[in-house]
Amino acid sequence: MSLNPRMTDWTGRTVWLVGASSGIGQALAAQLHGLGANVIVSARSEAALQAFVSAHPGSHALALDASDRQAVARAMPEVLSLAGQKGTTGVLDLVVYCAAHYRAQRATHFDLDDAL
Repeated sequence: MSLNPRMTDWTGRTVWLVGASSGIGQALAAQLHGLGANVIVSARSEAALQAFVSAHPGSHALALDASDRQAVARAMPEVLSLAGQKGTTGVLDLVVYCAAHYRAQRATHFDLDDAL
């Protein structure tokens, strides 16, 4: 038994992807947009988000730093408002957190604080 039924039709679904300015997050946002989802993309890079929105009409960008808990909390009313603008009741069907931090390190000079 599954607690969450499998979503097979993305048409009209609202998805918020945090960490969608590049890589896997951006690729997933593009694929879901192509399947008809209403996509809201977030990341620190406002320029990358705007480029995504330009290439994917109808999507929305909301720049934020995912490592800032208050910034994420402040973003929620706007995200729900954007979800409501797409004809839904301000409901998010899916939230995907793809934000990451990467700094190359050598095993001989590993900085555990930075890795956390």
